[in-house]
Amino acid sequence: MGTTTKFLADMWSLDLTTLVWTLLANETVAGARFGHSMVSPPQSAFVYVFGGYSDVGLSNSFYMCDASDGSCVDISYG
Repeated sequence: MGTTTKFLADMWSLDLTTLVWTLLANETVAGARFGHSMVSPPQSAFVYVFGGYSDVGLSNSFYMCDASDGSCVDISYG
């Protein structure tokens, strides 16, 4: 039997004090991906997501996401 891979588009937050994960969004505008880079500058309410692989291949998209609710805006150039 073959296997099916499903990429997920959910966004989670980890509380570093309690080590409890909280679901922020079941699906984001950034879409389902893996192998991406993500960074959150100190004292920032945002995380930035770049690239990765989606179900259509390699992506060079760049998103700014609100860490409080998982909403994202595409800030890719061009």
